[in-house]
Amino acid sequence: MHCMSVLSSIFRFHTVLNSFKRNAVPRAAEVVMQIRCFLKRSFQIGLKAFRIFLGTFALFVFSAQFSGALAQLNEMRAPLIQNYDAKIYKAHSQNWAALQDQRGVMYFGNSQGILEFDGQHWRSLATTGNPMVRSLHMASDGTIFYGAIGDFGYLEASLQGKLTAKSIKEMLPQEERVSNDVWQIASTSQGVYFLTRSRIFHLNAGKLSSLAGKFAPSQAVVLNDHLFYVDSERGICVLDGDQIVPIAQLSSLLSGRRIVMTVAGEHQILIGRTIGDFKLVDFARQWDAKQKRYLFDAATAPNISSFPTEIDHILDEDHAYMYKLISLSDDQFAISSVRAGVMIFNRQGQLRRVINKNSGLQDNTVAGITQDRDGNLWAATNSGISHVELAVPQSQFGARNGLEGISISAANYQGRMYVGGFQNTYVKMPFKFELNHDVPRFQAIEGGLSEVWQFLEVSGDLLAASGRGLYRVSEMKADKVPNSSGNAYCLGVSPSWPDHVFVGLMGGVEVFKKHGGAWVLQGRLQGVKENIRRISTDARGDLWLNTEVGGLLRVHFNSEKVTDISTSRIGIEHGMPELIASRTSVLDGQLYLSTPKGLYIAQIAEWSGDKDKTRFVPETRFGKQFADGSIEVNEIVRYDSKSFLMKSSKGIFLITKDGQGNFLADSQAFSGLPMPDDTLFVDSQAAVWLTGEVLYRVDPRALQKRSVRFDTYISGVHGKAKQQVFDGVFAKAGHFFGKALTVSQLAQNSDNRPSLKYEENELVFDFASSHYAKAGSTRFQYFLQGFDKDWSAADLLYSKEYTNLPEGDYQFRVRAENLNGELAREAVYGFRILAPWYRTWWAYCLWTILSLGAIVASFRFYTLHLRREKQHLEELVEQRTRELRDATLTDPLTGLRNRRFISEVLHNDVAAFVGYKNYVLSAENARDGMTGKEVFGLFLMDMDHFKQVNDTYGHDAGDHVLRQFAEILTQLVRQDDVVVRLGGEEFLVVLKKTKPNYVHVFASKVLEAVAAKKFDLGDGQLIHKTCSI
Repeated sequence: MHCMSVLSSIFRFHTVLNSFKRNAVPRAAEVVMQIRCFLKRSFQIGLKAFRIFLGTFALFVFSAQFSGALAQLNEMRAPLIQNYDAKIYKAHSQNWAALQDQRGVMYFGNSQGILEFDGQHWRSLATTGNPMVRSLHMASDGTIFYGAIGDFGYLEASLQGKLTAKSIKEMLPQEERVSNDVWQIASTSQGVYFLTRSRIFHLNAGKLSSLAGKFAPSQAVVLNDHLFYVDSERGICVLDGDQIVPIAQLSSLLSGRRIVMTVAGEHQILIGRTIGDFKLVDFARQWDAKQKRYLFDAATAPNISSFPTEIDHILDEDHAYMYKLISLSDDQFAISSVRAGVMIFNRQGQLRRVINKNSGLQDNTVAGITQDRDGNLWAATNSGISHVELAVPQSQFGARNGLEGISISAANYQGRMYVGGFQNTYVKMPFKFELNHDVPRFQAIEGGLSEVWQFLEVSGDLLAASGRGLYRVSEMKADKVPNSSGNAYCLGVSPSWPDHVFVGLMGGVEVFKKHGGAWVLQGRLQGVKENIRRISTDARGDLWLNTEVGGLLRVHFNSEKVTDISTSRIGIEHGMPELIASRTSVLDGQLYLSTPKGLYIAQIAEWSGDKDKTRFVPETRFGKQFADGSIEVNEIVRYDSKSFLMKSSKGIFLITKDGQGNFLADSQAFSGLPMPDDTLFVDSQAAVWLTGEVLYRVDPRALQKRSVRFDTYISGVHGKAKQQVFDGVFAKAGHFFGKALTVSQLAQNSDNRPSLKYEENELVFDFASSHYAKAGSTRFQYFLQGFDKDWSAADLLYSKEYTNLPEGDYQFRVRAENLNGELAREAVYGFRILAPWYRTWWAYCLWTILSLGAIVASFRFYTLHLRREKQHLEELVEQRTRELRDATLTDPLTGLRNRRFISEVLHNDVAAFVGYKNYVLSAENARDGMTGKEVFGLFLMDMDHFKQVNDTYGHDAGDHVLRQFAEILTQLVRQDDVVVRLGGEEFLVVLKKTKPNYVHVFASKVLEAVAAKKFDLGDGQLIHKTCSI
């Protein structure tokens, strides 16, 4: 009986333990397993062992509660936040609502209208009437509705992609319109509801109706296609079409103050009141599965249960004033408040996170919150808009937490966390959230310990290597170890020398031994004079000293004296790729070397006095990328019993082993964080700390594995002088407003591809991505199909310009890439560049006609040209013939006609004249008496005594005289008359058709002119000559 009683008691405790295990933190699992083993032994050792078990169990409960407290403390940390203030989005600082459309684009209700943000570009959408937009809602078809003060409506896109706000208040009679604010919008399968203080407007099937009442400005919620809201007179009600159904059993929940509600389960609503007490209401009893609707009657009441939380006293005593309550994707809830920012708690009511101004928000007054499809939170605050990264297990600590300056090391010791920095050493203080104590704090310890490069727990003491020497840290103070030198960089231990610590210095290594609770200097390692940056110890007890520029020093202990050593220089000849920027690490008894050329593993040879045969070879088991020289590896540390952390030039990787024994590298938990200069620190909660200007905490185990879904958008297309071609929204018709384009979509409609004039062939494409985490880190690739040959290289630019595009059909394609190297779905914008007018079909027809005309004209012109050319040649031949003939009829000395001219030309003229005279004389009726008196005058002339001139002055002088005589005769005759040189000094003058009485006159003129002429003989001599006729 006694044994059975013991057995029964043990089983009861075993049951309690199992129950506790399900609700305890994961770290307690190991303790539970130990207790189970203990229980098994208890069967054998009886009641005495059972009493020991009771003590152990009590200790376990205490430690589990302590672990829970630690868990809460660790949750109270600042997430990574990206703030956008009014200067960035260029609108009012006050924001009321946040919404993400089905593309992933964000919209915000602002006091100056609606803001749109696609990750790279902000746009403002004006509304009619009062611009203060208090609510936003997206219906099931994707149509976005807005509610402002005295106005409400929807967003509509044009064919060119320009989004505008369209009011629908004009659909109401004047007497039903309101001037107060539309503080919430909700939709069910029965339409869209716009909630105000005095009316609820119902849009359904193109008609707008209204329900009068006294509606409290509390939060409404849609549960299984039923709208639950608060009526200040009738309590919590549900809307069935246009019918208001009060839920009498919930009237007691009204407190006269604002109520917030959100979905908490399949048929559950979590209701919070301003005073802080939450209620969980379950409507499972009212659900009719066949009709798929809730049926309320007096006989069946909803199940109402209290939902205590750790924020109740904050809401009640500190008047934080809840504004909105939403459900988060990880079975948690978030509250926005007027005084306390955003508070997140779980289904157990535990406060998990507070996001406020001290955490990085711009303001503690937060009206609207929403969780986007990536699991991150958007907060619409009184001073701007904030993007809070909840989906990544990253948080940060800085000046607001009491940390000043740059941190370079961290350690856990006796339940406390220490952070070493350049200015101070800090310890993390116990924390419980209150409004006036809302962030964890670090406090500087006493002792002036600064520039701490490494902490190391040795023989139960926490030691610190600092620029001021070796220190021992205990609770809230640090004491310098006597006789330690300054400029201590690192610490190391060896299994060969227990209770000893080796201190790497600038210029050597000091050795200290713990004796009687104090650390005593033993001296320096003989022969080590270099700066030592790290100390590692292999399984044999040898030290591996990392020097700054000289590779490694292997230290072997020769005797019982710790400073009596031998050293071996390890360098390039031992397989090290470089002598600098390399670090050793010991994992599972193996010595690793992190280098600029990747990760190496040591093949350590036995110590000998001769040449060290140790070799370093690339380590491939963690992945070829870490061993082929393409990635710089800076550090490898153990994360847990099955995984490692690798710090590299490509980021920090968590390396885990899969079911097949292969190692997988994943950097997602550390995505976007700056690389720490020093080592990674893993605390007792399996969180990784990254030191630097900001202290980051990463919990890889808390990473929420989500299917990557982010998209790329074409934000706009514009041409010369910023004329807009496309404003950024592809859209289609929705269910509410006929053919109006109210539903935004990612794809361009095939019938909406613009045709641009050739003069518009210079285009600029703006693009963006719905990946909002780590703002400014998204890279883009683009490809203009029809012009580019391939995708561009990825860069951070989100705009691309093209100039002088030829006519043709094009598709501009762009895709985004996040920090993890994941590609978004690409966006495509199709368009056509029309040919210039002179390359259109009708222009080609015109060119054809003109070409044919030109050919005909050219042919005719060419023919005419040939004819003219022929005529010209004929005229030229005639001219040349005439010139040749004239040459044979001309005297070369005087230029007068010669004797041959008389027989060939003048003879014809005389014959023609004689014939003419005969015709006149024979005419019976002569009408012109003057014509019959015309005569041909013939004058034979020669120079008197010309032979004397030749004989006296020479033939040249005679030629001069003849030429001058010819000039006299030429000047005295008419153009039709002829002067002929018959030969020598003899000349003939023929006056054609002259008057008879002029014959003697002409002869006298010749005689007088010759007699008066002074003939120049060419050498300045002048003579007088006469002629005979």
